[in-house]
Amino acid sequence: MPLTTKIHHDAETYVGLWTVTETQEQLKKNLDLSESEEKTLLNFSQKKAMEWLAGRNLIKSLMHDDVPHKLAIIKNASGKPYIEHSDACVSISHSHEKVATIVSSNHLVGIDIQRISPKIDKIAHKFLSPKELHQAESSSSPLLAKHMYWGAKECAFKCYGLGSVIFIDHILLDPIGNISEKGRFTGKFMKN
Repeated sequence: MPLTTKIHHDAETYVGLWTVTETQEQLKKNLDLSESEEKTLLNFSQKKAMEWLAGRNLIKSLMHDDVPHKLAIIKNASGKPYIEHSDACVSISHSHEKVATIVSSNHLVGIDIQRISPKIDKIAHKFLSPKELHQAESSSSPLLAKHMYWGAKECAFKCYGLGSVIFIDHILLDPIGNISEKGRFTGKFMKN
């Protein structure tokens, strides 16, 4: 199993990164999928099916003994995943062959991973306020700054979990200090 990174954030919060190299059958072997889940899987493209299976394997490996007898991950009406018969909060993200999850029994959580690409320049004005866009463009690494802002807003959106969020209006982030590959964001969520 290519669990490539596991971070024990606190006593109740785990983050994992999985690099998908297995076949679909290898990924299914560790899961006890219900008939409904098997049907869901048939509706996915090969790529989506691999991400879906890897995400479930990753959550199972992060939860250890806290995994319910049958790990069933379902989505609420807005698409936020949750673990049936568990109080743990979960978030899943995927980009190319990578899948990331965060599982916590004491925090609302959201996670986002992405491959850095200049394509974000074409859409940054759709999710960054004019002030945020100016801050990103003025930073030492505008491309990385835009991806960091996007990732932070995506995580806030996933924590909220009720949909109908307009990133440019509802999630306002404070200026980024030094641009680096890790850090912390603060901001305001302006949705009732």
